Amino acid sequence: MKYILLLLMSVILLNAQKNEPVIDKQQHLMWNIYTQETNTDLQFPWKFGKSYCDNSYKYGYDDWRLPTPQELQTSIKNGILKNIRPGSYWTSSPDPKDPEDNVLSVYSSNGYISATDICDDAYSLCVR
Repeated sequence: MKYILLLLMSVILLNAQKNEPVIDKQQHLMWNIYTQETNTDLQFPWKFGKSYCDNSYKYGYDDWRLPTPQELQTSIKNGILKNIRPGSYWTSSPDPKDPEDNVLSVYSSNGYISATDICDDAYSLCVR
């Protein structure tokens, strides 16, 4: 079942994504971006978003991952990720107050970092 969901998620995301990566020169990061036009409400629980990034092979690279809260927040606040969909985006960091059930997420409009239940749905941006 896990592999079927991962395969389905990959097919959906690959069909939705046809554009180039976004480069954050200040942080030396490459983002695999889904813009508002190419992202069709692809939200997943944390473990599926993490698995997608960890197993991605895009633009000739296989070292994709979920970003840290600081990486994501900085790229949002610096306008690097200005075309992403409005909403919450997963990070790689567990919530220090409840690491078993929550992960830190970042809201795209203002870079606000908050704790989100790992079973909730949010967007995933892969970075390397």
